[in-house]
Amino acid sequence: MTLLSSGSSNYRTLLTQPDVAYTLERLNTYRARGCRPVILACSKFRSEDVPRIAHLCESITVRHSIVGEKSTNRLEVIYAEICRALRSSRGTLKEIFDREELSAYLREIPSDTEFIHKLENMEVLSITPAWREILTQINSRLGTGETRVESPNRVHVEHILPQNPRATVLTESYVSTEEAAQLVPRIGNLTLLSGRKNREASNKPFSAKRAKYAASEITMTQQVANYESWSTEQIQDRSKEFAEMAAEVYPHPSRIVS
Repeated sequence: MTLLSSGSSNYRTLLTQPDVAYTLERLNTYRARGCRPVILACSKFRSEDVPRIAHLCESITVRHSIVGEKSTNRLEVIYAEICRALRSSRGTLKEIFDREELSAYLREIPSDTEFIHKLENMEVLSITPAWREILTQINSRLGTGETRVESPNRVHVEHILPQNPRATVLTESYVSTEEAAQLVPRIGNLTLLSGRKNREASNKPFSAKRAKYAASEITMTQQVANYESWSTEQIQDRSKEFAEMAAEVYPHPSRIVS
Protein backbone atom coordinates (compact mmCIF):
# COMPACT_ATOMS: atom_id res chain seq x y z
CA MET A 1 0.00 0.00 0.00
CA THR A 2 1.39 3.40 -0.94
CA LEU A 3 1.17 6.48 1.18
CA LEU A 4 -1.40 8.09 -1.08
CA SER A 5 -3.69 5.06 -1.22
CA SER A 6 -4.35 4.89 2.50
CA GLY A 7 -8.02 4.63 3.41
CA SER A 8 -7.64 6.50 6.69
CA SER A 9 -9.96 9.49 7.06
CA ASN A 10 -7.18 11.29 8.94
CA TYR A 11 -4.86 10.62 6.03
CA ARG A 12 -7.34 11.93 3.48
CA THR A 13 -7.60 15.08 5.57
CA LEU A 14 -3.84 15.57 5.28
CA LEU A 15 -4.16 15.56 1.49
CA THR A 16 -6.26 18.73 1.62
CA GLN A 17 -3.04 20.64 2.35
CA PRO A 18 -1.29 21.06 -1.04
CA ASP A 19 2.24 21.25 0.41
CA VAL A 20 1.67 18.05 2.36
CA ALA A 21 0.11 16.26 -0.63
CA TYR A 22 3.12 17.10 -2.82
CA THR A 23 5.52 15.88 -0.14
CA LEU A 24 3.60 12.62 0.18
CA GLU A 25 3.81 12.13 -3.58
CA ARG A 26 7.57 12.49 -3.36
CA LEU A 27 7.70 10.05 -0.45
CA ASN A 28 5.91 7.55 -2.68
CA THR A 29 8.57 8.13 -5.33
CA TYR A 30 11.30 7.47 -2.74
CA ARG A 31 9.43 4.26 -1.74
CA ALA A 32 9.35 5.56 1.82
CA ARG A 33 7.00 3.06 3.45
CA GLY A 34 8.25 3.15 7.03
CA CYS A 35 7.23 6.76 7.62
CA ARG A 36 3.49 6.12 7.18
CA PRO A 37 2.81 5.80 10.95
CA VAL A 38 4.65 9.09 11.51
CA ILE A 39 2.46 10.82 8.93
CA LEU A 40 -0.69 9.39 10.49
CA ALA A 41 0.44 10.66 13.90
CA CYS A 42 0.18 14.21 12.50
CA SER A 43 -3.53 14.32 13.35
CA LYS A 44 -2.78 15.37 16.95
CA PHE A 45 -0.67 18.36 15.91
CA ARG A 46 -1.52 21.86 14.78
CA SER A 47 -2.10 22.21 11.05
CA GLU A 48 1.01 24.38 10.66
CA ASP A 49 3.15 21.55 12.11
CA VAL A 50 1.97 18.93 9.61
CA PRO A 51 4.03 20.17 6.61
CA ARG A 52 7.11 20.19 8.86
CA ILE A 53 6.55 16.59 9.93
CA ALA A 54 6.06 15.50 6.31
CA HIS A 55 9.18 17.44 5.27
CA LEU A 56 11.08 15.82 8.12
CA CYS A 57 10.18 12.36 6.79
CA GLU A 58 11.33 13.34 3.31
CA SER A 59 14.68 14.66 4.51
CA ILE A 60 15.31 11.66 6.74
CA THR A 61 14.55 9.26 3.88
CA VAL A 62 16.79 11.02 1.36
CA ARG A 63 19.67 11.62 3.77
CA HIS A 64 19.64 8.19 5.39
CA SER A 65 18.75 5.65 2.71
CA ILE A 66 19.14 7.22 -0.73
CA VAL A 67 22.26 9.36 -0.35
CA GLY A 68 23.59 7.86 2.88
CA GLU A 69 22.93 4.35 1.51
CA LYS A 70 22.25 3.14 5.04
CA SER A 71 19.98 0.29 6.11
CA THR A 72 16.28 0.74 5.39
CA ASN A 73 15.58 -1.64 8.27
CA ARG A 74 17.33 0.74 10.62
CA LEU A 75 15.33 3.61 9.15
CA GLU A 76 12.11 1.80 10.08
CA VAL A 77 13.37 1.61 13.67
CA ILE A 78 14.02 5.35 13.64
CA TYR A 79 10.55 6.07 12.24
CA ALA A 80 8.95 3.79 14.84
CA GLU A 81 10.67 5.73 17.62
CA ILE A 82 9.61 9.06 16.12
CA CYS A 83 6.03 7.81 15.85
CA ARG A 84 6.05 6.64 19.48
CA ALA A 85 7.37 10.01 20.65
CA LEU A 86 4.82 11.97 18.62
CA ARG A 87 1.92 9.91 19.91
CA SER A 88 2.93 9.82 23.56
CA SER A 89 4.64 13.15 24.14
CA ARG A 90 3.27 16.61 24.65
CA GLY A 91 4.83 19.91 23.80
CA THR A 92 6.15 21.57 20.68
CA LEU A 93 7.95 19.63 17.97
CA LYS A 94 11.23 21.14 19.11
CA GLU A 95 10.64 20.04 22.70
CA ILE A 96 9.75 16.52 21.59
CA PHE A 97 12.76 16.11 19.31
CA ASP A 98 15.17 17.70 21.79
CA ARG A 99 14.59 14.90 24.28
CA GLU A 100 17.62 12.65 24.55
CA GLU A 101 15.83 9.41 23.70
CA LEU A 102 14.74 10.83 20.32
CA SER A 103 17.66 13.14 19.57
CA ALA A 104 19.95 10.10 19.83
CA TYR A 105 18.13 8.53 16.88
CA LEU A 106 18.33 11.74 14.87
CA ARG A 107 22.10 11.73 15.30
CA GLU A 108 22.13 8.68 13.04
CA ILE A 109 20.88 10.84 10.16
CA PRO A 110 23.83 12.16 8.12
CA SER A 111 24.89 15.66 9.14
CA ASP A 112 25.27 18.42 6.57
CA THR A 113 29.00 17.75 6.33
CA GLU A 114 28.54 14.00 5.85
CA PHE A 115 25.61 14.42 3.47
CA ILE A 116 27.38 16.96 1.24
CA HIS A 117 30.61 14.94 1.13
CA LYS A 118 28.73 11.75 0.28
CA LEU A 119 26.56 13.25 -2.45
CA GLU A 120 29.40 15.27 -3.96
CA ASN A 121 31.56 12.18 -4.42
CA MET A 122 29.12 9.30 -4.85
CA GLU A 123 28.44 7.46 -8.09
CA VAL A 124 24.79 7.46 -9.19
CA LEU A 125 24.97 4.13 -10.98
CA SER A 126 21.24 3.69 -11.56
CA ILE A 127 18.85 6.49 -12.47
CA THR A 128 15.88 5.53 -10.32
CA PRO A 129 12.67 7.58 -9.94
CA ALA A 130 14.07 8.73 -6.59
CA TRP A 131 17.19 10.21 -8.20
CA ARG A 132 15.08 11.83 -10.91
CA GLU A 133 13.00 13.43 -8.15
CA ILE A 134 16.10 14.65 -6.31
CA LEU A 135 17.39 16.30 -9.49
CA THR A 136 13.98 17.88 -10.04
CA GLN A 137 14.01 19.34 -6.53
CA ILE A 138 17.53 20.72 -7.02
CA ASN A 139 16.37 22.27 -10.28
CA SER A 140 13.49 23.96 -8.44
CA ARG A 141 15.98 25.50 -6.05
CA LEU A 142 18.13 26.71 -8.95
CA GLY A 143 15.27 28.32 -10.84
CA THR A 144 13.25 31.44 -10.31
CA GLY A 145 10.00 29.51 -10.09
CA GLU A 146 8.78 30.86 -13.42
CA THR A 147 9.53 27.59 -15.22
CA ARG A 148 9.17 24.29 -13.41
CA VAL A 149 9.52 20.67 -14.33
CA GLU A 150 5.88 19.64 -14.45
CA SER A 151 6.62 16.06 -13.42
CA PRO A 152 9.86 14.12 -12.95
CA ASN A 153 8.25 11.30 -14.96
CA ARG A 154 8.11 13.54 -18.02
CA VAL A 155 11.83 14.22 -18.23
CA HIS A 156 14.89 12.08 -18.85
CA VAL A 157 18.20 12.21 -17.04
CA GLU A 158 21.01 13.07 -19.42
CA HIS A 159 24.66 12.24 -18.82
CA ILE A 160 26.48 15.31 -20.10
CA LEU A 161 29.72 13.37 -20.46
CA PRO A 162 28.18 10.32 -22.19
CA GLN A 163 28.01 6.89 -20.57
CA ASN A 164 29.75 5.37 -23.58
CA PRO A 165 32.01 8.19 -24.78
CA ARG A 166 33.57 7.96 -28.19
CA ALA A 167 37.15 8.96 -28.87
CA THR A 168 36.04 12.43 -30.06
CA VAL A 169 34.26 13.01 -26.73
CA LEU A 170 37.26 11.94 -24.67
CA THR A 171 39.60 14.11 -26.70
CA GLU A 172 37.39 17.18 -26.38
CA SER A 173 36.96 16.65 -22.61
CA TYR A 174 40.67 15.89 -21.99
CA VAL A 175 39.89 12.69 -20.08
CA SER A 176 40.91 9.07 -20.44
CA THR A 177 38.51 6.16 -20.62
CA GLU A 178 39.30 5.34 -16.98
CA GLU A 179 38.73 8.94 -15.85
CA ALA A 180 35.47 9.11 -17.77
CA ALA A 181 34.19 5.98 -16.01
CA GLN A 182 34.61 7.75 -12.66
CA LEU A 183 33.16 11.08 -13.81
CA VAL A 184 30.11 9.90 -15.75
CA PRO A 185 28.01 8.77 -12.74
CA ARG A 186 28.72 11.86 -10.59
CA ILE A 187 25.65 13.98 -9.85
CA GLY A 188 27.36 17.01 -11.39
CA ASN A 189 27.40 15.21 -14.74
CA LEU A 190 23.63 14.77 -14.75
CA THR A 191 20.96 17.08 -16.06
CA LEU A 192 17.30 16.93 -17.09
CA LEU A 193 16.02 16.95 -20.65
CA SER A 194 12.80 16.27 -22.48
CA GLY A 195 12.64 12.87 -24.19
CA ARG A 196 13.15 14.20 -27.70
CA LYS A 197 16.07 16.45 -26.74
CA ASN A 198 17.61 13.58 -24.79
CA ARG A 199 17.63 11.32 -27.82
CA GLU A 200 19.03 14.06 -30.00
CA ALA A 201 21.84 14.90 -27.56
CA SER A 202 22.76 11.30 -26.73
CA ASN A 203 26.46 10.49 -27.14
CA LYS A 204 27.56 13.67 -28.88
CA PRO A 205 30.50 15.72 -27.55
CA PHE A 206 29.72 18.71 -25.34
CA SER A 207 30.36 21.26 -28.10
CA ALA A 208 27.57 19.65 -30.14
CA LYS A 209 25.18 19.56 -27.17
CA ARG A 210 25.41 23.16 -25.96
CA ALA A 211 22.77 24.49 -28.34
CA LYS A 212 20.30 21.81 -27.20
CA TYR A 213 21.00 22.65 -23.57
CA ALA A 214 20.58 26.38 -24.18
CA ALA A 215 17.18 25.76 -25.80
CA SER A 216 15.89 23.79 -22.82
CA GLU A 217 13.26 25.30 -20.51
CA ILE A 218 14.83 23.51 -17.54
CA THR A 219 17.03 25.83 -15.48
CA MET A 220 19.82 23.41 -14.59
CA THR A 221 20.14 22.42 -18.24
CA GLN A 222 20.17 26.01 -19.48
CA GLN A 223 23.00 26.73 -17.05
CA VAL A 224 25.11 23.89 -18.47
CA ALA A 225 25.17 25.76 -21.78
CA ASN A 226 27.03 28.60 -20.04
CA TYR A 227 30.14 26.43 -19.71
CA GLU A 228 32.77 26.78 -22.41
CA SER A 229 33.93 23.19 -21.98
CA TRP A 230 33.00 20.08 -20.04
CA SER A 231 35.68 18.12 -18.23
CA THR A 232 36.83 17.05 -14.77
CA GLU A 233 36.82 20.53 -13.20
CA GLN A 234 33.30 21.38 -14.35
CA ILE A 235 31.86 18.07 -13.17
CA GLN A 236 33.53 18.35 -9.77
CA ASP A 237 32.41 21.96 -9.28
CA ARG A 238 28.83 21.19 -10.29
CA SER A 239 28.76 18.10 -8.04
CA LYS A 240 29.76 20.25 -5.09
CA GLU A 241 27.18 22.89 -5.99
CA PHE A 242 24.40 20.32 -6.25
CA ALA A 243 25.40 18.61 -2.99
CA GLU A 244 25.33 21.89 -1.09
CA MET A 245 21.99 22.76 -2.63
CA ALA A 246 20.56 19.35 -1.75
CA ALA A 247 21.51 19.94 1.88
CA GLU A 248 19.16 22.94 1.79
CA VAL A 249 16.40 21.11 -0.09
CA TYR A 250 16.62 18.21 2.40
CA PRO A 251 17.70 19.88 5.66
CA HIS A 252 18.72 17.85 8.68
CA PRO A 253 15.61 17.05 10.79
CA SER A 254 17.01 19.02 13.73
CA ARG A 255 16.80 22.17 11.58
CA ILE A 256 13.25 21.41 10.48
CA VAL A 257 11.84 21.00 13.98
CA SER A 258 13.68 24.02 15.38
